Amino acid sequence: MGKDNNIEQAIKQRFEDIFRENLHKVQFIARHYLKDIDASKNVAQDVFSTLWEKRYDIDFSRPMLPYLSVLTKNRCLNIIKSQKIEQRFRDLKIDLINSTTEEKIFSGEVEKLMIDSMEKMSDNIRDAFILSRFENKKYEEIAKIQQVSIKTIEYRIMSALKVLRRELKEFINFF
Repeated sequence: MGKDNNIEQAIKQRFEDIFRENLHKVQFIARHYLKDIDASKNVAQDVFSTLWEKRYDIDFSRPMLPYLSVLTKNRCLNIIKSQKIEQRFRDLKIDLINSTTEEKIFSGEVEKLMIDSMEKMSDNIRDAFILSRFENKKYEEIAKIQQVSIKTIEYRIMSALKVLRRELKEFINFF
């Protein structure tokens, strides 16, 4: 028991050292991508939370800045991607508000067909699809949430897309 406690204490101390040495560097990298001080602080917090969660899988004897840099860059790129998707959605909503009645009817029809198609999917397939396409989660994240393998998530997304292709075949030429 004493040995495990010593190992845990050593990991905790190394984590604290890495945090002190690299916090400002991680925030700087995030600020470079996001151009936002508050967002960069949030990314840094996420990065170090991830490091702490994976503390037993990481070799702390190796330099941590390259690993932290990649984590930071990926988090920032995901945020930027999400912001772009949100902006496109806002633009689409504005376009729909300004569109003609005919266009509104068409988009409403497609939306209803999409919802009906998703109701034909099993719960697991539909949930995986929603997490992937509407919440922008990676397959690895979805696999953890649903407690299955990444291959299972790949199969579920593929199955969802098959259903949508089949059900929306009349509209696919318009997309």
